Amino acid sequence: MCQIEESTSRRTARHIFNFFAPLVSTHVGRTEEDALQSSIRELAAGAFKLAMTIRKSKEQYTVKVLEKEPGSKHLVQNNAHWVEPHAVEGGKPEDKGDEIAYTLFGALIKHSEGREIVLEPASVVLKRRH
Repeated sequence: MCQIEESTSRRTARHIFNFFAPLVSTHVGRTEEDALQSSIRELAAGAFKLAMTIRKSKEQYTVKVLEKEPGSKHLVQNNAHWVEPHAVEGGKPEDKGDEIAYTLFGALIKHSEGREIVLEPASVVLKRRH
């Protein structure tokens, strides 16, 4: 399993780095680029381990994302138990409203004994206050 984990993590990290490479400043030195690649490899290895742990678990896990339908609004106050605001769309933190613009990352939910337990809240971006 260790060999599969390492090769999968390295391959995934390489794809992630190649995707973001055009966004890396041309002024970044080799040391900084190596550090970034190392961080991405660590992230990929952690994600692989988490995926394997969840697959082996007797519990059920899901990722919950806000489903936006045309004309609908989602407010933080109605979803506070499982969302965490991280930014304001086109504004500064003090410009934040209560309406959720979109989800960056869904919430990790554990289903246990008929209950939903939020292990990691969804990261959301808020709309600006008018």
